[in-house]
Amino acid sequence: MSETGTESPLTTSVWHRPLVPEEAKDRLAKRQANAAVALLRLGREQKVWPILHHCPDPRTRSYLIHRFGPLDADPQQVLTQLDTQGEVSIRRALILILGEFSEQQLLPVVRERLSPRLLDLYANDPDPGIHGAVAWTLRRWGHQAELQRADRELATGMAEGNRRWYVNGQGQTLVIIPPPGEIVIGSPPNEVGREDGPEGALEMQHRVRIGHKFELKADETTVAEFLRFRKEFSYRKRYSPKSDCPINNVSWYEAVSYRNWLNEQEGIAKEQWCYLPNDQGEYAPGMRIARDYLRRTGYRLPTEAEWEFACRAGSVTSRYYGQSPELDNRYAWTVQNGLARWTLPVGTFKPNDLGLFDMHGNVMEWCQDRFRDYSMPDEAAVAESHQSDDARNEPVNDQQMRVSKSTSIVGDPWNVRSAYRYRGFPNGHYHVWGFRLARTYLPDEGSESGIDAGTDRSRVLRCSLPCFVAVTLG
Repeated sequence: MSETGTESPLTTSVWHRPLVPEEAKDRLAKRQANAAVALLRLGREQKVWPILHHCPDPRTRSYLIHRFGPLDADPQQVLTQLDTQGEVSIRRALILILGEFSEQQLLPVVRERLSPRLLDLYANDPDPGIHGAVAWTLRRWGHQAELQRADRELATGMAEGNRRWYVNGQGQTLVIIPPPGEIVIGSPPNEVGREDGPEGALEMQHRVRIGHKFELKADETTVAEFLRFRKEFSYRKRYSPKSDCPINNVSWYEAVSYRNWLNEQEGIAKEQWCYLPNDQGEYAPGMRIARDYLRRTGYRLPTEAEWEFACRAGSVTSRYYGQSPELDNRYAWTVQNGLARWTLPVGTFKPNDLGLFDMHGNVMEWCQDRFRDYSMPDEAAVAESHQSDDARNEPVNDQQMRVSKSTSIVGDPWNVRSAYRYRGFPNGHYHVWGFRLARTYLPDEGSESGIDAGTDRSRVLRCSLPCFVAVTLG
């Protein structure tokens, strides 16, 4: 009360930390990466290696991985650190750095001496990110034949010991991903390139729960893999000129049909198959997705939430490696560097920290979900409650558009983002659309919360960046 007896107004000030433009963050990340290499050359390397730890905003780490070679760092320092470093995400980065050195910096004779050691990591390290990083580096060194031989020996169809990856009977590597619980997918309103800008509805953030452990194929399904299923399939050879390029021109129906063929090849019991044919025995209009597909172990398409969560690999930036399109040339084959000419063999570009390749670029990838507009409250509620058409076992029809993720060699550069989503009719044949495999990983009896003994427990990380929940990696 004031001296006059009247109530005086109360005022408060609320200070908001100003948003830092993404361009400024990128400039800072580049300077930090350059300074780190300078410190390395001055012998102050103890300050450098922690920067290679994976974090939600990985841009400084990504720039640093690519600064070692151009700034003429000593490869021996990287090798010495690899011998002593125990933190797994730093080890992933160190292996990628080895693949960045030129033959003048890391001589062929040294590479030959290192190759058996890396092949041992490829076969025996339980971490899928290490497995993927070694695969990329050894391919760069011309050791494809040794990797293929190792895959044949590893093709047991099960995750042995504490491995969080395995090779199936077709020689396809699958990464096992712990259940993250509740996550938020979509893009924040201020993300550069967001579909229709800040007010756009297609990428509106919404909550989804992934309560199950699942598997995702480390790379996109290739021409050679798909032609084992359908030898005379008509795909666009112009866009996939080699057998290890991703298959294209595949409809959603054909993608799910391939999965049941693969189930048969792998000896998976029919009661575990996720897709049920129509009355004519075909995977076409009238087919259904099993009501309990998330509790079946058969091969399937990934859900949109599974795909985006796996793509991000713990990051909250627009790309799993950072924010700037400048880095796309290192991680994604898109119209920016491929000029819409053709796809590249799967695994040509670096994997993310889960050991997954081509999550940005090459071809679009079908997902299982019906396409939804999450700006509509009822659609968002469906996603949160998991009462989708799939769960209700309703028949699929040609008018139900399905989700696709990633981007392709003909897509716009600003679509190279983890949240980017598109849609297509299930009977549509789109010339740069393909897919990758997924499965639900059911825990062995006695394992805790769906995470086997020896596997790192997933930890929920709530970030100050807009509304993301992610699993920390490493």
